[in-house]
Amino acid sequence: MAGPGPAPPRLALAVAALAALVAVKYYQDAEAARRQELALKSLGNEGLFLFSSLDTNNDLYLSPEEFKPIAEKLTGVAPISEFEEEEMPDPSRETLSILAKFQPLVMETMTKSKDGFLGISHVALSGLRNWTAPAAPMSVLLARQFKAFLPPKNKLDLGDPWWIIPSELNIFTGYLSNNRFYPPPPKGKEVIIHKLLSMFHPRPFVKTRFAPQGAVACIQAISSFYYTIAFRIHAEFQLNEPPDFPFWFSPGQFTGHIILSKDASHVREFKLFVPNNRSLNVDMEWLYGASESRNMEVDIGYLPQAGGEDEELNLGSEPINNSGSEFGNYMRFVYCFVVISALRTGNMELESTGPSIPTVIHDENGNIIDSRDPSAEPIQFVFEEITWQQEIPWEEAAQKLEVAMYPFKKISYLPFTEAFERAKAEKKLVHSILLWGALDDQSC
Repeated sequence: MAGPGPAPPRLALAVAALAALVAVKYYQDAEAARRQELALKSLGNEGLFLFSSLDTNNDLYLSPEEFKPIAEKLTGVAPISEFEEEEMPDPSRETLSILAKFQPLVMETMTKSKDGFLGISHVALSGLRNWTAPAAPMSVLLARQFKAFLPPKNKLDLGDPWWIIPSELNIFTGYLSNNRFYPPPPKGKEVIIHKLLSMFHPRPFVKTRFAPQGAVACIQAISSFYYTIAFRIHAEFQLNEPPDFPFWFSPGQFTGHIILSKDASHVREFKLFVPNNRSLNVDMEWLYGASESRNMEVDIGYLPQAGGEDEELNLGSEPINNSGSEFGNYMRFVYCFVVISALRTGNMELESTGPSIPTVIHDENGNIIDSRDPSAEPIQFVFEEITWQQEIPWEEAAQKLEVAMYPFKKISYLPFTEAFERAKAEKKLVHSILLWGALDDQSC
């Protein structure tokens, strides 16, 4: 009796499998191209551009989750997220009142995008011009919501940074799309950051399109019951909505500190702000057409400081006399010879009005008193003084956070003349680097 025939060679099976995969991929690509062409015929360039800004997974279908921003815009009703349902106000917990301060960008510091220059229209800047006040001047939050700022158990040393919101960008992911209007729903520790930044503008993106992305923190001081946590956040805002094209507003950074109890039941102090110790501290990018690659414009500017005396700061050894010419404005942008006003306090700022307080308290007779009742007699709360057992200066904590965001700063970069003095003292060579602008934040 004849035995079974010879088994197909492994090579033949591998070739067949590879051919099948190629055929499937070819079919999928052809089907995607066909749907893209049909969508383009149905919607046109700008309609497809708007559709794509909502289609986050690029499958040419809008799921209920993807359509939600439009539904909220049309109905004016935003559903409560799962996280917010878990954090509904509890009368036994403390609340923290936070005030928002905001002063608009100084339009004159936009180095090349004044109306009529380089084809920039008034419409392109409408979202920026109309943003003149914080979206929520005051907000009351639960103290427990700030537990996101607490350190993990393995990061209890002073100045040892950890990620509140880790970056998701790398050399393989590239950067995120410019063609978006509405932020994705925040998750986990992103929620409190989103709530805070929403006081400035209703459309904050807690994860920036470009690296360095995320939020980082470290312990600045420790007592028996409290931490002072220094933090740094990289986030941006989308100022436009359809039918306008996207306009991205990206401050160089948000930084600040929070003093909170180790169980996050009490917040003694909170402050967040955009630093303005540099000549330029905000980057702006916007589309003026349906192509991300061809219709993108970029500018940089300065968020002013509120209050205090003006002090003229002249940056650059030979400021260019532009005499109002377009060429002069362009050169002013390229070389960043900018004359600004340096004032004393921040303009884009969130600050607590005082320590967090209980929503309700019980008097000596067991009666419940609502501390928020405006008709009742004001309640005077007395808080113990905090004695810090360990602490480091703010400058040191901020430098630790900066290095976490920008690892290249682990190396000391010195002015040209100082570098040679250090090299001579340490008997090392000098590595000279010439840059067009800075590698960190949004400044020249």
